[in-house]
Amino acid sequence: MAAAHLSSAWKAAVTLLAAQGQLRDPTDDSNAAGFVPLLSTESVQLATETYKPTLEVGPPPYQNVQGDPCVVPLGTHEFGFSYGTPWTTNFTAPACSGEYSVLYLKWEATCQLGVQFDRIAAVWINGVELLRTSTEEPDRKSGVSWEVIKDVTPYYDVVKRGGDVVVSLDNVIDGRYNSSFTITLSAEFYKPKTLFSLGMSSTLKKKPDAVVPVSKSSTSYGWFTVEPNSIGTNYKLVTLPRNTEELYLELFLSHHQCDEFYYTNPPDSYAKPLGWCGGGPFREVQVLIDGELVGVVWPFPLLFTGGLNPYLWRPIVAIGAFNAPTYVLNLTPFLEHFLDNQQHNVTFFVDYGIDFWPIDGNLLAYTDKYGSVTKSKVLEKHIDSHVVPTETSLIDGSNANFTLHAVRDFYVKSSVTTSKGTKIYTISQRLEYSNRQEYLENGDVGIFEGHTKVTTTQTVSALFGLVESTITHVEDYPIYGRSYYKVRDDGSYILDADLANTFSRSMTVKASPLDLLLPSFQYGYETKDVVVSLNGTANIDSLVGGNGTTTASYNSKSPTTGCFSRDVAASAGVLSSDVSSTTCRRSLRTTRP
Repeated sequence: MAAAHLSSAWKAAVTLLAAQGQLRDPTDDSNAAGFVPLLSTESVQLATETYKPTLEVGPPPYQNVQGDPCVVPLGTHEFGFSYGTPWTTNFTAPACSGEYSVLYLKWEATCQLGVQFDRIAAVWINGVELLRTSTEEPDRKSGVSWEVIKDVTPYYDVVKRGGDVVVSLDNVIDGRYNSSFTITLSAEFYKPKTLFSLGMSSTLKKKPDAVVPVSKSSTSYGWFTVEPNSIGTNYKLVTLPRNTEELYLELFLSHHQCDEFYYTNPPDSYAKPLGWCGGGPFREVQVLIDGELVGVVWPFPLLFTGGLNPYLWRPIVAIGAFNAPTYVLNLTPFLEHFLDNQQHNVTFFVDYGIDFWPIDGNLLAYTDKYGSVTKSKVLEKHIDSHVVPTETSLIDGSNANFTLHAVRDFYVKSSVTTSKGTKIYTISQRLEYSNRQEYLENGDVGIFEGHTKVTTTQTVSALFGLVESTITHVEDYPIYGRSYYKVRDDGSYILDADLANTFSRSMTVKASPLDLLLPSFQYGYETKDVVVSLNGTANIDSLVGGNGTTTASYNSKSPTTGCFSRDVAASAGVLSSDVSSTTCRRSLRTTRP
């Protein structure tokens, strides 16, 4: 019995069905005190149906552009029963002139009122992923609407030539789930703001000379289904220009099924007897070239709009739910793998993963305009193939406490010789992860707390030792959650959830005067701080309904675009506050678990 109580707390939190479709409508019961219908007066009317707008707090779009866009419609599609069938279309090369050199991808979505799960989705053009996203869940009184506007300028040349569009959104329509999603997709080309209006303190990102997708297909799902039984199949053979002098990989990923809430997974020895998802709470995404480990990601923990408690996400969704963060790995120190005009194997793997991770990426190559063949050699490398976390377990009857701590140090030093001479590239990383899980009150209460911190330092120096440029990037991802789950004798239940998490990335660029004349990094790193925080609490009583309160804030500071903050709050499904400012704050971090 104790084990059953312990199991039910997290099973309810992480496998909860579309709760609003199973619960009684609060407006149908005058005794449902404290629970209110999820209907906002701030709704938009489309055709004959009401759609409530939802949002993910984030940066304001179009900060770096001016004037009206040259808009290229890519199509509209309704995803009914679409499981296993991505939408495919094509478009001709846009007629937008070259002065419209900044590119935004615009995703507009609606979902009918009814009952539906959250769904993972992605957009590819010519096999190049541009967006990883997910959907909001509707309720039974109104549909939902939202949009995602993303700067995809590095992929300007991919879109400018026209070609194939693939949108994946695996939806199910059956006797229980009855809502479809309608997506409108467009490419918006803009004229950039002048350097003077953007500021001269940092360089603009430059478009790569070549984009090589590391994806499975250009006409269907582009991602690789990375899971334990797919080892050896998650790879792409690629060839790069021999005069490549800088190389980056932008990685797209998300985590699902038994790994959707991996940061709450207990050790196998405890999980398996209870029928839980196990494997522990640590995951490492690895990138290998010809079998050699060249980069790792300790990911930000994504939450989708059915996660923990659906009433947390009305109408403010979790950080990254609509625009999942990507990860840019500098592979320049490993150029020696690619300079022989031969095909090379790029593989993705999730260490300690136990389930479905859709992963793909795009190689961004910058070439030496005056050279035909680049020469490169790894001079020093310290990269362990596997991380072994330190774990503790304490079990007292139906109560339990688990801790985990993992550390990785990653270092590589290489020489790269081009027509401009020889440069020395170094990358030094320190990755740290801690996790705590606690089960109390006979397993009715579950608590998890995780913290990921990654510090990456990149340097470029001349052969004789003068450091020309140093890039320091700090990622900080704390998360805290608490769940209370109680089943009554009649089978009804109570589910309460609290959540606090933060997404923080800080980039610092230090360059010598020489770097202003001949930039060390063509990628165009810029000094910038971004902190996104979210706090929420939600309650469900299966007899009467549910309610939730959520606050979120976005804060950024950059010498290029200045400061921006946006603070939003919602309660009972209604956006109660939305305040933006361009005043610089003393501290960007407004909350931390």
